[in-house]
Amino acid sequence: MTQRLIPERMALVLWPRAAEPIPFVCTIGASLARAHSWIADQRGYVEFETWPVEVLARALHDLGLDRARLGIEQRALSANAAAELRARLPAAALEACDALFDAVRMVKSKPEIDLLAGAARVTDAAIARAWAEGGPDQPERELANRMLYHLLEGGADSLAFLVFGAGDGARMAHPAPRPRRMRRGGLVRVDFAGSFGGYYSDLARMGVIDAPTRFEDEIYRRPWQVHHERVAALRPGVPTRAIVHACRAAFERQRLNFSMPTWATASASACTNAPCCTPTPTPHLNPIWCSPSSQSIGSPTVCATTSRTLSCCARTGLKSSCALVTGTNSIAWSIDTLERRSRSGPMPTDPPTVCVGEHPA
Repeated sequence: MTQRLIPERMALVLWPRAAEPIPFVCTIGASLARAHSWIADQRGYVEFETWPVEVLARALHDLGLDRARLGIEQRALSANAAAELRARLPAAALEACDALFDAVRMVKSKPEIDLLAGAARVTDAAIARAWAEGGPDQPERELANRMLYHLLEGGADSLAFLVFGAGDGARMAHPAPRPRRMRRGGLVRVDFAGSFGGYYSDLARMGVIDAPTRFEDEIYRRPWQVHHERVAALRPGVPTRAIVHACRAAFERQRLNFSMPTWATASASACTNAPCCTPTPTPHLNPIWCSPSSQSIGSPTVCATTSRTLSCCARTGLKSSCALVTGTNSIAWSIDTLERRSRSGPMPTDPPTVCVGEHPA
C-alpha cells in the first residue's frame, strides 16, 4: 500500500543470475514483507536516513556486479532513482528490461488464476448485492458505499478504485460518486476494483435506475453479442491482432463503430499488463494467460463499453475462470439518433439485465 501512497518509500528486488533474490524494503514495512514474501534474505533501510538506491548499489558492489550488465524495470523506476543508480554505478551497463518482466507476468500460475477468479466473483457479487439494495432517490454516494461494504465483506483487502457515474455522470470517463440522489430511469455506470493479495479485480457494470425501456434493452444486446463473439475467438496460438480483427468484424455486423482497438491481458500489480491486443503484430495467445476482456464503441451519438469478464485461455479454447458475466457498461447515447439507425432484430444470446433496486436474474 505504501508503494502506491508514498512512491519514495521504495521496495526494490535484486535478482542475481546465479543467486537468490534480495529485496530491499523500508524498515517500517519489513515485518509485513517477511510475513507475505517467500524470499528469505530481506534487507531493510531506514527512511530519511538512507536512500534506498544507496543500499542497492552497495549490495551490487558487494556481489561484484558493480561493473556488470544490469537489467532494470525502467517503467517502474523513477527518473530520480535511475539517475542516482547510474551515478553510483558508473561502470555498470544499465539496460531497460521491462519486456522480460512483462513476459514473466503474462504467464499466470494456477494459484494466481484462482486468486483472480475469486477476486472477480467477489467484486461482481458486491456490485449485484449493493444494487439489489438500492433504488430511485438513493444518493449516489450511499450506493457506492454499499458496494464498498460488500467488497470488503467478501474478502478484499482494500478498495483499488471506484468509478461511479449516474445520470449525466454516466457520460463522464471516471467520475466519483456524488451526494445527489439518483433519478428514476437514469443510467448508472460503475468501474470497480478491489485489491486481493496484491492483485486487482476490475469489473464494470451498467444499470438503469428502476427498469430499462425496451429500446435501451435492445441497444444493450448489440455490444453484448460482440462480446460473446470476441470471447469465442480466443484460442491458444491465435495472434492477438487476429482477435482485434475478429472484434472489428463483429462490430461491423452489429453496425457499431469500433473506437477502441486495444485491450490488455490479465492484472498483476496493476489492472492491465502486456500483451495488449492491437492491430499491429503482437504475440500469440498462451494457454495460461488470463484476459479481463473489455470493448468500446463510440461515435458522436454512441459511446459504450462492455464490462470486463475474467477468462482463462485454456488449451481447448476459452473458459470462464470466474463463471460470471457482468453486463454492459454503457456510458451514453443519443436515443433520438440511434432509434433511426439501430434496429437490427433480436440477439441470439440474451444478456442479463441488472436494474438498481431489482434483484438480478
